[in-house]
Amino acid sequence: MAVSAKGYVRRVYPDKGGCYFRLSDTKNVPKDGYFRIKKNHPNYTSLYALLLLSTTKGYRLWARAKSNIVKTKHAEVSYLVVDQ
Repeated sequence: MAVSAKGYVRRVYPDKGGCYFRLSDTKNVPKDGYFRIKKNHPNYTSLYALLLLSTTKGYRLWARAKSNIVKTKHAEVSYLVVDQ
């Protein structure tokens, strides 16, 4: 499997441990379709801001996971890039 996915943000929801989001990519899909940014990530605030900006402006996002994206677990995000 791949370690990254590209697409438009389709859903975002925060929780006490960070936030989860879905992308429009249908090829590289983690468990339930969700990528996760943990609150203890050193760049959490910047990643979350980029995620929200991408959502509101309709930018395509490239998400790099810490390990292979598999259908049995949520993909933990290493970093995000706006991919225009």
